[in-house]
Amino acid sequence: MSQGGSDNSAEIDQLGWNQEAYVDQIGDGNSGTINQGTVTGSGQYASITQSGSGNSSAIVQNGAGHTGETDQAGDNNSSTLTQNGSGQFASLTQDGSDNSSDIDQSGSDNSAVVDQFGDLNQSYITQNGADNSATVSQYSNGNVSTINQNGTGNSAVVTQGAPSSN
Repeated sequence: MSQGGSDNSAEIDQLGWNQEAYVDQIGDGNSGTINQGTVTGSGQYASITQSGSGNSSAIVQNGAGHTGETDQAGDNNSSTLTQNGSGQFASLTQDGSDNSSDIDQSGSDNSAVVDQFGDLNQSYITQNGADNSATVSQYSNGNVSTINQNGTGNSAVVTQGAPSSN
């Protein structure tokens, strides 16, 4: 855990086996929370990286073998990543301001990736079941995306805006 700036807060709670967690925050007024596993949990990994001010991120992982990562740059971004079951993967990147994202996974072997570049974007992914895949890429301002996946082997890709050529 490392923090630079003022009024940042971080909390890490871990139970189970092979847990890892990192919180890196640069800026002011950021909040990062990681809760992992129960006594039946194993192999969890989580990482929160935040630069800017007023960002908040929470990663909650229960079960076995999850990977969760959030990277937020800018101001007033918020994200929640919740994983239950086994073998879940989720990655979240928000670069801009006033973005929000929520990823909620239960079951096994689901994958979710969110990349938001711009301001005032919202993304919501819910996955229940197994082997589901969701990818959200939002490259402009004011986009909203909602993906709900139930069952097995579903795939969804949402792209809004176009990547910058810089």
